[in-house]
Amino acid sequence: MAMDSGKSRRQYFAGPQGKRLRLVLAVGGGIIVLAGLAVLITWLALKPEMPNYYLENGSVSQFQITEDGLLNCKVFFNITTRNPNKKVAIYYDKFDAFLLYDDEEIARASIPPFFQGPKNTTFLHTPLSGYLPSLQPDTARDLKLEHSSGKIDLVLKLYARIRLKRGNWKSRHYTLSVKCSHLVLHLVGDAVGKMKCHVHV
Repeated sequence: MAMDSGKSRRQYFAGPQGKRLRLVLAVGGGIIVLAGLAVLITWLALKPEMPNYYLENGSVSQFQITEDGLLNCKVFFNITTRNPNKKVAIYYDKFDAFLLYDDEEIARASIPPFFQGPKNTTFLHTPLSGYLPSLQPDTARDLKLEHSSGKIDLVLKLYARIRLKRGNWKSRHYTLSVKCSHLVLHLVGDAVGKMKCHVHV
């Protein structure tokens, strides 16, 4: 029976239906390869440089954590982004910011969409707020300890859906991610000093 089954499959793929199936698979695979090559060739032709991101400064409006782990915070960050390209502009269609402590989100913000022309520097005033009814026990314990010291080690992450523009041509969407690591937030005085952030597309 197994031999008959294998023989039937071979006959099917050798017949007209099998030929049509192989043709469909070959055409589909060719389209995928060509689409990938088109994206790669376009990217190489444009040779776009990554935008630069700097966290300039910040301030703390509110940062309270209760004994039972309730967190209420509001933090402001001033960020500059520089498009170093001479001929490529950037559409920021969706832009979100997240503040993390030990990989747990404690505050977030949505940044309005904007257009960044070539050789342009854009200033972003980003207020992040968070109200968490219950942090993880270990996170709450460590955060309270750092809070009592007057400074907290955080990570700021930005995620954007972007499109590139050169002349009349516009690209598909790409995901831009920005990470500002080891951001030491001071609860009194200047909240944070200037630092360069890592960018990836």
